[in-house]
Amino acid sequence: MNNRIITTGKLVYDPHRQDFRKTNKTRTLIVQLPRDGLDIYYQWFIRKQFGENAALQRPMFGTHVTIVAGNEHVPNMSMWKKHQGETVTFEYGPAVRNHWQFWSLPVYSEYFQELRAELGMKREPDFHITIGRQYDWQPIHRKARRRAWEIRLEEEGELA
Repeated sequence: MNNRIITTGKLVYDPHRQDFRKTNKTRTLIVQLPRDGLDIYYQWFIRKQFGENAALQRPMFGTHVTIVAGNEHVPNMSMWKKHQGETVTFEYGPAVRNHWQFWSLPVYSEYFQELRAELGMKREPDFHITIGRQYDWQPIHRKARRRAWEIRLEEEGELA
């Protein structure tokens, strides 16, 4: 069963880090989602399920999908900023997951893979919408740990 949601966002190269004094000098490409409170909406469910101690920091670039992370090497810089401001459509799944200190929703887009290939980069196995980051002092609840492949198998009905 496909429970995916279709949405749009804008491609932003080297985005400004909101509410941060330090700026990130590395190359980053994100899809900026509209400021519609999607992160706050899902954070409410996380607190409801795991308690008030599961309060999260909002994402540093706002609600977004990272296509190229700041720590990645971009071999083909001649294509950098080619699609600046372009509106893109993609799908995401509603199953919240936790990885490291981040909470996110899985994203599905072949176009994002094409953008990485255009920049001379390898495929990304795990695009996601960042919902928030846990504070360093918060323990991660064992039931919250869900990997992208587990969510995909659940969606396809192969993991019960």
